[in-house]
Amino acid sequence: MNVPRTSLPMSKSKSNDASEQPVEEVVETIGFRDLGLAAPLMKALDEVGYETPSPIKALTIPHLLEGLDVLGHAPTGTGKTAAFALPLLSRLDLKAKGVQILVLAPTRELAIQVSEAFQRYASRMKDFRILPIYGGQDYSGQIRQLRRGVHAVVGTPGRVMDHMRRGTLVLSDVKAMVAAIFDLSILTDQSRMLAFLEVPNVDLIANDPLMMLSDDLIAHYFKSSDEIISAKSAYDKAFRMLVDGMRKSGLSPVSYPDANSTLRLTYGKVSALPSDNRNDAKDNYYTTLKGTVKKYIPNDAEFDLPKGLIELYEKRDFGPYADKAGHMPVNFLTNNDITGGNSGSPVLNGNGELIGLAFDGNIEAMAGDVIFDSKLQKTINVDIRYVLFLIDKYADAKHIVDEMTIIK
Repeated sequence: MNVPRTSLPMSKSKSNDASEQPVEEVVETIGFRDLGLAAPLMKALDEVGYETPSPIKALTIPHLLEGLDVLGHAPTGTGKTAAFALPLLSRLDLKAKGVQILVLAPTRELAIQVSEAFQRYASRMKDFRILPIYGGQDYSGQIRQLRRGVHAVVGTPGRVMDHMRRGTLVLSDVKAMVAAIFDLSILTDQSRMLAFLEVPNVDLIANDPLMMLSDDLIAHYFKSSDEIISAKSAYDKAFRMLVDGMRKSGLSPVSYPDANSTLRLTYGKVSALPSDNRNDAKDNYYTTLKGTVKKYIPNDAEFDLPKGLIELYEKRDFGPYADKAGHMPVNFLTNNDITGGNSGSPVLNGNGELIGLAFDGNIEAMAGDVIFDSKLQKTINVDIRYVLFLIDKYADAKHIVDEMTIIK
């Protein structure tokens, strides 16, 4: 995908060298007739009084006329609608059937506004048809017009997706999609995002065009056809029967069925690996913050550390969470079997008290689905004291710890 991205400086400074002139001054020397737009569009522009294109128009129209993908960004009121509408209309085939242009707008009002702008620019294009579709309007009228045939659709993401699901809007013939979503979402603009955080509103974020598009794309990605659902159900049933038969017949040493995606308990003990001098801990079944800091490599994807954590270590400001020897424990090993994955599962001691969270296995544990080695396969658990230390001291959220019952 070719995505030209253009910066639009608005400086008023003068220069004798045209190549060094600010963009605004250079485009003032360009007229709409220099951009290569179709003749009917030029007649319409003459009628509405357009003479000189703004920077966003002058810089994007040539790229769009070539059929390239363009990401445009410009202030409100600079003519962004005309910047994409004019070249798309110029490339339109009025004789072709099916939707050729799709414009997404975040609100009903903007969908109507953009649709009216298209109609104004296409006033000299005989038989051009455009349809705004949005929520709050009866489906039947929209469906009738879609069946009659339109060249362009301007719609809100939710209603567009509804028509796609119903099969009343077929986009196989779409030549262009204008993602006004990114320019209008609160999630893509710092000032809009900060304003939203000041006065958060559930409906606003739920109807944000980018959020709606994201939700629909995720739902579509994970959607399974009825055939796949049926086949998977049959396979799962057959697999359960196979495991049950292998256990009862004694033909396989498997001692319990696959419990993935179900609640289960696995019992084990704190268990050390063979001694390793790379670990600073006294026994090789736990690690400390000293060892974590020792591995610190700035800007490394795996071993970088936040400055605040290093400062806490250097000050030995561990609060009440250090062990008796003064070390800040981080992880510990157990011989629990978490084949298939139990990341985030609580680790309880014999009294039912939370002492950590299982989150990984050592390299030998990665082969657990194939072969289980009771001597080398270990579960890696984060020590709950380290979790509390991070919440209290690093994140400065002691109020969360205060809500818990801590047993010392």
